[in-house]
Amino acid sequence: MNQKVNYIVQFMEYIPRIEQLYKTNLRLHFATYMPLISARGTEIMTAKAELLTKEKINCNYIIEQLIRETRCNKRKYFTRDEQITVLEKLIRAAENKLFLCIDKNSKESLFVLRQMLEYNFLLSAIFIGRNRESISCEKIEEPLFKEIINTLEYYESFKVFNRNVDDANAKINNLLANDKQAIQKAMGYVVSNMPEKVVIKDKKNLEVAFSKEKISEILNSARALYKMLQILDLVLAEKKCIIKVTKTSINIEVKRRYKESSFSQIDKMIENAGREIDETWVKEYDRDIKYDFGLSFSEIEILEEQLLSNIGHNFNNWVFDEENLYKVFSFTSYSKEELSKFCSYFILDKSYKANSAFDSEKSVKKPIIGYGEGIYASSLVMLLVGIRMLLEDIKAGTTANELFNRKVQKVIDRNRRLFEKEVADSIIRLYPESKVLWSVKKIAGVTMPGEIDVMCFFEGIVFIFECKAVDLKYTLKEEQNFVKNFTRDSKNSYVMTLD
Repeated sequence: MNQKVNYIVQFMEYIPRIEQLYKTNLRLHFATYMPLISARGTEIMTAKAELLTKEKINCNYIIEQLIRETRCNKRKYFTRDEQITVLEKLIRAAENKLFLCIDKNSKESLFVLRQMLEYNFLLSAIFIGRNRESISCEKIEEPLFKEIINTLEYYESFKVFNRNVDDANAKINNLLANDKQAIQKAMGYVVSNMPEKVVIKDKKNLEVAFSKEKISEILNSARALYKMLQILDLVLAEKKCIIKVTKTSINIEVKRRYKESSFSQIDKMIENAGREIDETWVKEYDRDIKYDFGLSFSEIEILEEQLLSNIGHNFNNWVFDEENLYKVFSFTSYSKEELSKFCSYFILDKSYKANSAFDSEKSVKKPIIGYGEGIYASSLVMLLVGIRMLLEDIKAGTTANELFNRKVQKVIDRNRRLFEKEVADSIIRLYPESKVLWSVKKIAGVTMPGEIDVMCFFEGIVFIFECKAVDLKYTLKEEQNFVKNFTRDSKNSYVMTLD
């Protein structure tokens, strides 16, 4: 066992190079949008075409290879059957490409992917804080994002560059968001195909297996695969779209009946929506939460706060065997049994499989990686992300524990009805002369085909309100479906329900 643990520790000594490679990739990406500027207003990097081509910073060259290998016709595809056929062919080729990159080093590849994902989350946290003006540039210690934010602030000081700044800001945010999904998807593929046994290698072999070029290939293969899965999902979701395949790229054109600008009101409504969730029911089910997850809801929240207070500026990585799994949280006062059960929920191993492009269960929710033979590894940043997602999933009844979800579903439904009553009460306060009903199942003795959340009679007009308590969205597809529910393009849309 010690030999195997030492092997994992030895590989973790190599990890900082991986973090640096992903950082370099993002820096070059940003440099294609605008030259990076130092705090003193000095240009520190300019994007040169030959440098970017050499570094292979994006997945375009992988997609070009896939199109060439699959011999896809370079044309537009209009029918859904044609589109699905060509995309499935490209997806299979992309999967094979990823597996070739991983080859016999699947366990090490998980380290590579997780390290990039961890750094991605760290940068996103900084960006979100900066955008909300809760973090000033002076307080940011991460060198790359200090450069990026210095650059944005420098150009913001010249009004002529406002559009460039907005574009660059959006592109780097989109890149980080897309990488989160692509890396998680790749982790799902690795976990479902990796061998059971840990293979012992020396450091020299590891460095050969994970050269700079190999790591870039893994990242870009993951990006290419995710892009194909995204396009396929759009083809299946949209009624009218065109797939265009060229020698070097594949793109989708969606013919929507609504304008993108029409979503401005939806964005405003989402931004103004209530974020508070009634957590009184959590106390009712605290015993079940503790039974199913090892710790109660309040204990998990306290643990999250303790972890946050322990986080440093560097990556905190741990390796442990099955017997010492609980020691991840050794600084707490909880028992070994409680912590072992809590930790077991977060293990990403063979029992977890990503079966679709947009599965609700994502790798990021399972931050403790199982490497076979009772060997596990994790890190502080990813544990924090996983714990926060667990807390949100408990409140929404969307955890990976289906038995627990069924226990709390009645209470969640009850809370949603209370929300409908709150809406009804708000209307009565604003319009006391109106007549308001909520959770309407019958009208004049006639059973309705579906329940009406809130019905208001005012000045001879009937107003129908559809009330929604929306769960946290984890993926781009979930966000797309949520926004689409405000249009007539979805059979289950809120608009169609009201009709």
